[in-house]
Amino acid sequence: MLKKNEAVVFSTARALREYKKSLFGFDVALNKCYDLGEFFERVIIVNGLKKADTATKLYCLKNAISSVNEAKEALGIPSEFFAFLKCSEYIFSFFKELCLFGVSIEKIELKDTYDNFGEHLRILAKLFKEYEKNLKAKGFYDEISSDYEINDSFIKEFSSIKIFLDGIPSKHEMQVFKKISQLCELKLGFKTTEFNSKLQELITNSFKIPLKNGFEYEINASENKIISEEKLVPKKPESIRVQGFSERSLQCAFVFDEISRMIRAGLKADEIAVILPDESFAQILRNIDENNMLNYAMGKSVRDELAFCVLNAVQNTLKKDTAYHYETKYLEFFKNSYENPADFGAISELLKPLYEHSTNASELENIFSKELFSLEMLSKNLQTLKTKEVLELILDALSKTSVSLSGGGAVTAMGLLESRGAKPKGVIIVDFNDDIVPKRSQKELFLSSKIRASAGLISHKDRENLQKGYYNALINGAKYLSISFTQNEQSVKSRFLKELGLDEFELKNDEKNYEIALAKPERILEFLKPNLRIKHDFFASALSFSRLSTFMKCHELYYYKYILGLKEPRNLGALRDSADFGTTIHGALARYFSEHKDSCDYKLLCFMLDNAFKASSSVDELEFEMLKERLKRFCELQNEHFSRGWRVSACEKELKNEFCGIKIEGKIDRIDINENGELCVIDYKTGSLPKNDLQLQFYKALSGASKGYFIDLKESMDFDEKKASQRTKPVILEDEIQKIKDFFAGRNDGFVCSCGGKEHNYSFKELLKGQL
Repeated sequence: MLKKNEAVVFSTARALREYKKSLFGFDVALNKCYDLGEFFERVIIVNGLKKADTATKLYCLKNAISSVNEAKEALGIPSEFFAFLKCSEYIFSFFKELCLFGVSIEKIELKDTYDNFGEHLRILAKLFKEYEKNLKAKGFYDEISSDYEINDSFIKEFSSIKIFLDGIPSKHEMQVFKKISQLCELKLGFKTTEFNSKLQELITNSFKIPLKNGFEYEINASENKIISEEKLVPKKPESIRVQGFSERSLQCAFVFDEISRMIRAGLKADEIAVILPDESFAQILRNIDENNMLNYAMGKSVRDELAFCVLNAVQNTLKKDTAYHYETKYLEFFKNSYENPADFGAISELLKPLYEHSTNASELENIFSKELFSLEMLSKNLQTLKTKEVLELILDALSKTSVSLSGGGAVTAMGLLESRGAKPKGVIIVDFNDDIVPKRSQKELFLSSKIRASAGLISHKDRENLQKGYYNALINGAKYLSISFTQNEQSVKSRFLKELGLDEFELKNDEKNYEIALAKPERILEFLKPNLRIKHDFFASALSFSRLSTFMKCHELYYYKYILGLKEPRNLGALRDSADFGTTIHGALARYFSEHKDSCDYKLLCFMLDNAFKASSSVDELEFEMLKERLKRFCELQNEHFSRGWRVSACEKELKNEFCGIKIEGKIDRIDINENGELCVIDYKTGSLPKNDLQLQFYKALSGASKGYFIDLKESMDFDEKKASQRTKPVILEDEIQKIKDFFAGRNDGFVCSCGGKEHNYSFKELLKGQL
């Protein structure tokens, strides 16, 4: 029961809305209510200082870097302004996390037994102190400032404050709670489960209250006592359905089918939630949700708005230096001012007509105006920005922004964090795959999980347990539960299914009816106008082997990939993460041979591979064990190679050179050298071997090597040189480059983009898969 004049604070805005909604229709006076973010804005003050805006923070950080000379070299912080802007967000993120968890950089150094990060951390410590010094000198503070005070007058407005905790508070937040508890009665409400031991530890250490696992608590933090303690009784939903699909998009049919089933079972539409662990799935749902059954809590990405699309098209055109038949006022404006200092007023006026086409016109204009104003302050106070830099920065910033979506049905689609505080009776979770659930964090940029845990920061395990707790809360509160995932060569179901006791509910994989449900009348899409002539300087930039082979294969494919800049082919299933099978092997071999130049030790190599594969969730264990057996032969053959006088010279080497009068570039897996100074290029292949040695010819031309080999990591583990003489019609690199030169010679008005042959059309379709 809430007291009169008691403030209520919730972890999320959604939990706050649910609380207000629960009181509708009751004759009660509504208490003062806040979400945690708004509450902290009111509670924390820094006397005599103003909160720094983005421009001021960047200015102070850049000054700090200039004062700490080692920062540029040892940490690789670029001096060029534009690159510095991109790098700064990682530094701020690192500083912020340390401050939130009350951990000094010096403390991390002590925990770093092997001193792997010692030098970098000492430089970061200097940088942080210099940054704070610069901020204070200018009369500013930011969220990572340690000098703050509690707003006593705000706290004393209330007889009591009750905060509902969900998740893991930082040490900074716990310190604020402790100070509040000394000013007025502070109550904390939370649940203790096997998944939030970190929360229990923080509560016990801060308020000396012993807690038991599996209870819902309300404590009086001011008096260090328990107000109520209620045993949690976990209960599984009445209905649980778990279904795997070969294609990611088929989950959409599953979602709408399950919504229909739950409504027929008696649930109201607003009692059903669709949980999206990867919020990009909302775009796929929106494309299929023709009847507007869903509303989307995450809104609509600005990337889908006309204003963003026009700017993105302009940027691609100017960066690729591609000429078209037509010109627009947008293209003309940015082309004429590309290298000039930005005219922010002119840019703002130019974009205004584009907002009119949006249903969120005023909101969109406000978002663009805010970003342009922030960049204008940067340009005035820090360093003058060119038009091309403003274009790049505004696209980067807005690509992470959303506008609200009005309308839609009563069923809400939301991300996992947004679901905290929600209590839907019908829960549908999609994308329950191991590369998405648990969701990986980008915060471990500077420190390993082991060091983070020992220093008291949130570890990888803590984050996983936190996510399990969120899923567990949704599952225990639901009457009907439906889960789907993608199951194919690239994707496997999440291990959370078993850990949460849900694997036994998996249904037989019969997806034909779902395919039929999504089927629509076939539409023929024409992407290129017949005989479209494109002006393009093929040799304007250095030629990579990938670009060369794409042009040889299909001009139309080349147009979409390298001129328009469409992304690489994507499987409709969940994408592999960066630690997939082939990438992991290449990375481990590069690390091994960077340290061991002339020997290949089987046990040591397996040890390094074990460590690399532990970090990957998308690698099949059986496939990995079979690889380790084949590696015995690999080590034998490598040692034979080394016994002939070869040693490793470089791994993952990026090179640039000239060949046949043109610039070429590329990255070579490995370059070996012998006693006579002769070079040999080596390219690892985890898939099928190429049908010719054109790639090896390219790498030899790039490096000046006289020899080149593929190493077959899929089967034989042997050196495999595909010689031109082994083919009826050998492919010679010089001849192919000359053919391209001849092709473009005399075509000043451009070339007709066409694609010949079924094989090329298939490649083109693969390129567009997932782009539409």
